[in-house]
Amino acid sequence: GEDAESAAMELLVHLEPFPELAADILYAERIASRRLDLHLRGGARAMMPRDGDLGAALARLAALDAQIPALAARTQQVDLRSRSQVFVTPASGPRAEGNA
Repeated sequence: GEDAESAAMELLVHLEPFPELAADILYAERIASRRLDLHLRGGARAMMPRDGDLGAALARLAALDAQIPALAARTQQVDLRSRSQVFVTPASGPRAEGNA
């Protein structure tokens, strides 16, 4: 989209404190020119909030990744669009068992 370059730069700046998380991101997808989805190694998609809370959402995702071994392989989706809650959709099948 028209602001994709600035969104990508913002993402890179906010990822600087989280090099392990940055290494796990395969690509970022701009959704409706409002927010990003991050596609992670292991198959999970992390849904970021609308513009403004990206840094806080990345901090929450990094904390989850540190607390839950193989987070991306065990989940299909991590929804961080809410400031107060994180919604996790578990993966099903072989990926959920860590065979990915």
